[in-house]
Amino acid sequence: MIKINYHGDEKRFIETIVIDFNGTLAVDGVLVPGIKRKLMAVSKVVKVVVLTGDTYGTVDNQMAGAGVETIRFTNGDAGVMKQKYIIGSNPESTATIGNGYNDVMMSETAGLSIAVIGDEGCYGKLFEKTDIVVMDIHKALDLFLHPKRIKATLNK
Repeated sequence: MIKINYHGDEKRFIETIVIDFNGTLAVDGVLVPGIKRKLMAVSKVVKVVVLTGDTYGTVDNQMAGAGVETIRFTNGDAGVMKQKYIIGSNPESTATIGNGYNDVMMSETAGLSIAVIGDEGCYGKLFEKTDIVVMDIHKALDLFLHPKRIKATLNK
């Protein structure tokens, strides 16, 4: 669990981080270099769940040994499925990281949301629905390894 103080006296406890796979953790179905090691570090302090439609069919191979839970949606609207997952957990203690159109609804629902601008870009309207925008997935995960960075960004 990660404790975050921001917006003055507001305190938030993050128990779970839900992350999109393609475009966020991976480019063309292949993990961003060095990200598996960082996921392992983050998963020591908070539960990490990867949600994906697995467009390239590579998630199982790429995530092996990362120490995270992987959930694949094989049919249905991925955006709706991601949001349902957040609702089914504890939304207030869940953070999300994503980059695409199908990450908007989960970002609106979560207690803390981060948009990543990666090699595949970022859906512009996602910016309106997230608390923080970063340039890559390494920087997004670093926020949870150094939570005072979140406080610095979100302070009044």
